[in-house]
Amino acid sequence: MNKLSLGSRIAISCLMAICGKVMAVDVKSAIPDGDMKVEIFDLITDTMDLACVDYKIKGVCFWLHCAGPYCRVRTSSVVSHYNPDVIVETVSNREAYPLTWLTKPMSQVTDPLARGLNHGFDVGTGVRGSPTGTATNKNFFDTNVYGNPALLGFRDIVGSMLSLSGFCNSDVMPFNPYFVSTLDPEWRMGLLEAPLLVLPSNFNRKIFAKRGDALSGAIGSALGGYGDIVQSSERFGHIFPRIGSIVNPNRYTGSTVIAQRAADIVTSWSAHIYQKLPDTAGTAKVWAPVPPREGDGETAKWQRNYPRGKTECKAFPADASEEFKYSEDDFSPTHNYLYTLWRRYECCARRGKFLYRI
Repeated sequence: MNKLSLGSRIAISCLMAICGKVMAVDVKSAIPDGDMKVEIFDLITDTMDLACVDYKIKGVCFWLHCAGPYCRVRTSSVVSHYNPDVIVETVSNREAYPLTWLTKPMSQVTDPLARGLNHGFDVGTGVRGSPTGTATNKNFFDTNVYGNPALLGFRDIVGSMLSLSGFCNSDVMPFNPYFVSTLDPEWRMGLLEAPLLVLPSNFNRKIFAKRGDALSGAIGSALGGYGDIVQSSERFGHIFPRIGSIVNPNRYTGSTVIAQRAADIVTSWSAHIYQKLPDTAGTAKVWAPVPPREGDGETAKWQRNYPRGKTECKAFPADASEEFKYSEDDFSPTHNYLYTLWRRYECCARRGKFLYRI
């Protein structure tokens, strides 16, 4: 059983909610400095990619609409598309956050509490790893999952464009911190995560790909200040246990595993301290988004926001037959990465009492 009392969990959840509201109100007054890597305008630009939205009309919903003694059948389109619900920040270097304007103020609030919660472990370290990696190829990441600040613009622009045929309006709250790993002792200790490995469905989950280029460990060692080792190994890491340490010397591919772990936490039930993402879509009848699964683009897709340069949306690979191409340009000079999680929604506008769909 988790050592944190119910009262402690409630207090932390309240703090996360308060921080989210503070960020939403005060973000305009935050003065970005030269260390800021990704501006909110970059996020808005990335969310305008209609290829990532992947809008489709899937069928028809039938509704019974009654006014007084008279009833008639009405219809609305079943549509599916992806929403850029959250941004996931993987942090190996706490001196250069990709989202400086958001994470820096947040950490000033959460770090003092985090030091007490984590039983003496410094913020940025864990029992199974260190922030700089070790000779055993371990790396440690913290992670932050925020409601995408660009959702406001996405709803106004893309939502308005598609509203006539139907649009699933995500109920995720922009700026809200759904998961802050420094406030979660389980992210460092993994005591409750370890037993989950006995389930075959968890043990077999991993990000796994065929290298699509000729880079090797020898070439990777020449990357100098990047400090990442490009390896010919196909396995990036297992999803379970969902903790901050990972046996992978390559921080780029390692960051994809950390991001997938964080997404799994905020879309399912677990012993971590977090807020679960809502599965609703405004007033529409929605077929709830399923938890994102690696290798399955029908559940969710990922878009890299930092380092800048790649904006296509796709699922992280989970099959050795898939290629995952990258070069030294894809490595972050700060060892930190930022991704947008696009979740797939399917819904239809309400027109009365739901009957069926085809």
